[in-house]
Amino acid sequence: MVSVARVEPALPARRDPPDDPLGVTPPVPVEKLPEEWRLRHESGLRAAAVLVLLLGDPEDPRVLLTERAHHLQHHPGQVSFPGGRVEPHDESLAMTALREANEEVGLAVDAVDVFGYLPTQWTVSGYAMTPVVGYASTAALPDAWALDAQEVASAFEVPAAFLFHAGNHKES
Repeated sequence: MVSVARVEPALPARRDPPDDPLGVTPPVPVEKLPEEWRLRHESGLRAAAVLVLLLGDPEDPRVLLTERAHHLQHHPGQVSFPGGRVEPHDESLAMTALREANEEVGLAVDAVDVFGYLPTQWTVSGYAMTPVVGYASTAALPDAWALDAQEVASAFEVPAAFLFHAGNHKES
């Protein structure tokens, strides 16, 4: 992986996002998550976090997605956000998502300004999966993604406008 110095300022982290259309809430430590999350976690769900990374031009950002390695036992070849299970040393769900993105695609942890969390999703595979929303400027990104072949087959970027456009959504 090539280290790239920041030459453009990143967007400031949002502390209190009023009227946020995505419903992002500010980051909090794992132990301060809502009671509902703790109860579900204590009932057997494993805590996990994914990074919803907006990157590039703040006026026309892209979103980073990965294709899971095809040899994996669970969800091989699926498109996903970088992320994974909370480890005991992770200080927050944001740290989990950033650590996992670093391991999977080589994204520097300090390259991301974390905005906050989207609502936790309870998965059929037994995870309480919390999306962490962050931003990285083009200057803060590596020249190429450094993929961990044990976990990731490919990484690609999709225009955020395409993903957020309701006409591109369908329930299956």
